[in-house]
Formats: sequence, structure tokens, C-alpha cells
Amino acid sequence: MDGAADDVVRPDEPSLPDGAGDVRAPAGDRLPAPPDPTLSECFSSHPRDAGWVRFLLSRLPRTGPILWVQERMAILEAGRIHPPGLEGPLGGKPGVDIIHVTAPDTPRLLWAMEEGLRCSGLSAVIGEAWGEHARLDFTATRRLAFASEAHGVACWLMRLGAQRANLSGARWRWRVESLPSQVNALDPQAPGSSRLTADLFRVRGRAPGIWEWRDEDAHVAAQAEAGSPPDRVDRAAAPVARAVGETVRRASG
Repeated sequence: MDGAADDVVRPDEPSLPDGAGDVRAPAGDRLPAPPDPTLSECFSSHPRDAGWVRFLLSRLPRTGPILWVQERMAILEAGRIHPPGLEGPLGGKPGVDIIHVTAPDTPRLLWAMEEGLRCSGLSAVIGEAWGEHARLDFTATRRLAFASEAHGVACWLMRLGAQRANLSGARWRWRVESLPSQVNALDPQAPGSSRLTADLFRVRGRAPGIWEWRDEDAHVAAQAEAGSPPDRVDRAAAPVARAVGETVRRASG
């Protein structure tokens, strides 16, 4: 992927912001998290890249039920969640309840999320939106951010199939992409630890950055201290636009 041509974003290709670019997280820096409940937004480099699920599960609080709202098109394109399969990653015990709701479209998704954020008995509200609906604007996301902060309920808006990161009221904005698994030290033919790259390209109150993250290490840390998982630093990820463009070219080829 060397050469100036790889950095060119063609008009007919999806375009997300370059974000942190080649900014590396300082050595020893941990994957950050908001100090208080607020709205975080996450883009997946490809709708069928499920790496964001592992990333999200490590970010969620474990203090109460979680409302998970999926838009109908997000289910058709990326799949329906299976709550029993998420109990382990959400704390290693079956004590975490997931309330699953299906929304027929984006407006009803946003309505269900905002109503859920007004319930202080929930620990988090997750919404999976598909594409770039006109209602996914600054006003709607700002309302989610205010509701999250006013009622102390964490909120995550997952943007699946979105080609551009439009103006948003989200305080933290991530791009998450799966990486090839690490080499297995015991068997080179077997997959090793799964890896992700997490690009914090917009954030309030701190500098953006890019982290390389191993799934197994993050899970162990979450079990040990119920906090933020460790990150894998010293890696400069490709700009978002280039990574997404390569995915489109491979799919069309």
C-alpha cells in the first residue's frame, strides 16, 4: 500500500474523516474512556466487520441492564445480536440483562434510544443505525448526548454502512476495524489473538489517537479491574478514507 496513489480518495469512493492519521498513542497509554456517561459514536470500516462488538463490550458499564436497539436494516445487513452469547464478555457471569428492541427505521431508533436514556435504571443504551438517514443530524445526536449526561446513562450510537461522518453532537467518535490475528506461538497454522485498530478521531477534553488492541488482553484486564482494557501502541494505522476505499475496491473486484 505504498505510494502517493494510495492516499488519494476518489470521488466515487466512500469517505470518512482521516481522523488521527498517523498520531500514535504514547507508550503505556491505555485505551481511553469518557470520565462520565455521555454519547459516543462508532463507525465500522465495513458493515460486516464485527470487530466493533468486541470493542464496545469492553467499554460498557456493568452496573445494570443494557438497552440494545437495532434498526431493521442494520439487522438485515450486519445481523441480529444474540444476548446469551454476550453475557460472558459483559462480565463473565449471567447477571447482565440485555433488553433487545428492533426499530423499523432511523427515526424510531432515535426515539427508542432517547426514551431509554431517561431511565436511570439502565446502565447503557446502544443503538445500531444504518446508513446516512437525514434524521441522523447534529440536532438528534445532541439530544442523545444531553439525555445521556442528564440521566447518567452511557450511550453508544453505532453507525453501520455510513460512508461519511457528518456533523454530530457525540463527544467521542471512534472508527474500529479488525486486523489480521496475531501469529499463534504454539501453532503457526492456527489463529492467534484477535486484534483491532481503534481510531479516536474526534474527542473533547483530550488528544485523538490510534490504538492497536488485542481482544484477549482486553478481556483479561476487564475481568481483573472492571475498567478500561490495555491497548497495543506503537502502530500508525492507515487513514480511514484509504482503508474504506480499499474495502470497496476488493468487494467490487
